[in-house]
Amino acid sequence: AGLTMAIVNVKNLIPYHKISKEDRRVCEDLLFNRREDGDPLFKFIEHFSKAEKKERQSDDEFSKLPLEERIKRLLIDGDKERMMPLLESAKDKIEPEKIINEILIEAMKEVGELFGSGKMQLPFVLQSAEVMKAAVDYLNQFLPKKEKSSQTTLILGTVKGDVHDVGKNLVDILLTNNGFNVVNIGIKVELEDFIKAYEEHNADAIGMSGLLVKSTQVMLENLKEMKNRGIDAPILLGGAALTKKFVDEFCRPAYDGAIFYCRDAFDGIVAMSRIEEGNLDTNLGSDGDENTEEVIKDEEEKKIDPANIILPKPAPVPTPPFWGRKTLEIDPDIAYEWINRRLLFKQRWGYKSRGLSKDEYQKQLDEKVIPAFERLRRELKGVFEPTLLYGYWPVRRVDNELYVFGSEFGWEKDENINREPISNILGDAIEVFTFPRQKKPPHRCIADYFCGDRMDVCAFSCVSAGDKFSEYEGELFKAGKYHEYHLVHGLSVELAEALAEIAHKQIRIELGILRGEKADLRDVKMAGYQGARYSPGYPACPDLELNRHIFNLLKPEEFGITLSETFQIHPEQSTCAIVVHHPEAKYFNV
Repeated sequence: AGLTMAIVNVKNLIPYHKISKEDRRVCEDLLFNRREDGDPLFKFIEHFSKAEKKERQSDDEFSKLPLEERIKRLLIDGDKERMMPLLESAKDKIEPEKIINEILIEAMKEVGELFGSGKMQLPFVLQSAEVMKAAVDYLNQFLPKKEKSSQTTLILGTVKGDVHDVGKNLVDILLTNNGFNVVNIGIKVELEDFIKAYEEHNADAIGMSGLLVKSTQVMLENLKEMKNRGIDAPILLGGAALTKKFVDEFCRPAYDGAIFYCRDAFDGIVAMSRIEEGNLDTNLGSDGDENTEEVIKDEEEKKIDPANIILPKPAPVPTPPFWGRKTLEIDPDIAYEWINRRLLFKQRWGYKSRGLSKDEYQKQLDEKVIPAFERLRRELKGVFEPTLLYGYWPVRRVDNELYVFGSEFGWEKDENINREPISNILGDAIEVFTFPRQKKPPHRCIADYFCGDRMDVCAFSCVSAGDKFSEYEGELFKAGKYHEYHLVHGLSVELAEALAEIAHKQIRIELGILRGEKADLRDVKMAGYQGARYSPGYPACPDLELNRHIFNLLKPEEFGITLSETFQIHPEQSTCAIVVHHPEAKYFNV
């Protein structure tokens, strides 16, 4: 059997939902060798030989569409260049408020449906939102004065102690461009500020966002306090750690008003539409099975029998080149070589391959995604200002605790320290890390990878992409450049991860534990190396409070990197880690 391959050179890259059913059918007939209508290859060649002629006709066909349909089409396509000139003439033929409230908002709803069904990728959604904002900004000047103040208003903020604003800003973008008035009051918002803004703006609802598990508790405290004050405004709650069960069992009983649990920004649109209609039915239909981990843990956790704890085998203890903290200077451009591009493109940026063939996805990467990556690499030279701090400390393990000592306990100075009973020196520890154990065998915890009968060495790191990103992203957001804002933020977070990988590589070089690697920071190796890097907030050590201990050792505050009262790092594009040298160290969930 022979293999026939057809390479189709499509002139313009388009999202999957815009490929016609006929085009898809012809391609699938060829791919799956469906022969009901004759040889699918000849049908394929015949069909696409007409494509060029069709392409020439498409502009004519577009111009023949009714004006309303043209406006709608350009919004869904995210085509700002053609939309703005069209609106200049359209506003004289259709009332500007009708263009906004009926044509554009209906088109944005269709964008939401396409995204929800997986037929439209997030970057294209943001391009449509960008066109919507530009169109509304232009048309606003032609609206009657009363039209501007009649919108349903939401006060939106990230709760106290939480610095994450990207999810909240996506909600802002989509609600604003669906005709709602959003008063975005930022991050780390105290309850007083939510209430003050709600009263000042005579708002219709309050939206509280948060990424952390601790943020869900803050939301609950806020609701209880609002009930005490007799406030029963409709509330929208959303964020990565929030679950419907937590909202049902803890939040709703604690509050008298309507609470909408919003799993994503599109739930927010449904909730605000209902509030606008005076319908306070809070069932948004997103009540299916949840894979998110339960927020509330059982206080009475079962005790682990020490006899069932299986420790890793003892490993040779490497000697570090120095004790304490050091900064690592790098050429910022190296960080781009260490970025996990697959993760950046598919997860951070949302260019997923779903619905696209391998060739189509590669074409999207080659023509749109990689050029954007290279452009930002050039344009962000003045914004990306990396800081890398790392260092080594003598440590000893006692069960699930890791005792960290000052450099005077470094064994090259005094070998007798290694023979000192641990009980004699515990009081000299400068930091103590307490790690949780797995509930199932081998009941592992991070401390297990260090020696309990002699001094060992542990490395710590704290890196940041710099504080200019937040300001730069804020300017893009205010200017309505939502797509660019999304790309820059995703890249900045991955740059911080790349810096953590670079610091880890430097540590492996200095400890002499390279495994099939070159002793060169340009030699990228992000898997298969000796040891592991654990960051607070991740499955092996979920408690963010561990960041405080790492900060006490590395003192990143001297470099403008700070910690919030809920132990989140600012700038957001920063990360801390505990770096383990043990060859058996691997990732696990507690």
